[in-house]
This record gives sequence, C-alpha cells and structure tokens, in this order.
Amino acid sequence: MTQPKYSMWGVVQDCEEWLEGVFSVSTAGHGGVLVTPEVAKLLSEAARKRGAKMQGYLQYEEDCDWAIPVYELPQTWAKAFKWSGLPEIEWGKHLLETLSAWNADYLLERGVEPLEKQYAYWKENQKLFERS
Repeated sequence: MTQPKYSMWGVVQDCEEWLEGVFSVSTAGHGGVLVTPEVAKLLSEAARKRGAKMQGYLQYEEDCDWAIPVYELPQTWAKAFKWSGLPEIEWGKHLLETLSAWNADYLLERGVEPLEKQYAYWKENQKLFERS
C-alpha cells in the first residue's frame, strides 16, 4: 500500500506500516497514526468520530489519540509497542490506562469502564477546559 506523504502535522518524514492501511507517521514536529478509509470501516463509530479526516485518512495524534485505533486493532500491538520496553502482557493494560486518562469519553461510549485513577485525571482535565 502507498504510504502517506502528508499528514495534519506536515510532510511525513518517517512512516511505518503497522498493518495494511494503518501507518505510524512522524513529521518535523509531530506525528500520529493514520488509518485508511478501508481500515476505518473496521473501527467503531466512537473511534471513527474521534479521528481527524484529512488527506484521505483518519488521523490520530501521537500523544493522546493514537491509542484509539490501536486499542481496536490488536493486530497493530506488536509494532506499536516494539520500542516501549513493555512486556506483551502489559500492552492491553497500557492502552486502557492511556485511554482512561485522555479519552475516557471514548471508553464510556464503547461501554468500557475507565480505570479509576486515570479517569479522575481525565475528569479534572475536563473541568480545566470548561473554565478556560
């Protein structure tokens, strides 16, 4: 599959295909996970609506949102975590922690209970955003 040349963060400098139609990209300043429309059909509605549509891909920011498509596509886990140092048994837990802290609303929409400590962090962040 043709690798993306552009992302919402700029020109793609590095690209790794984690699964046919799922790319980890980086630019001069940022990056994330890009998903083709074909693969997006495999994602839940909750996941699809949280991806930014641009350049023909759903795009998920690398710091917070990357875990959304990865959580739903366990075939990507080995490549997504290859440099993490985490043992394979911890990958699912790490995804749930990340989602609970940054995308608890996504988990709730999917009927998944966020982890308590990270969910409290998410709720506090929501209050801060409401005040600003």
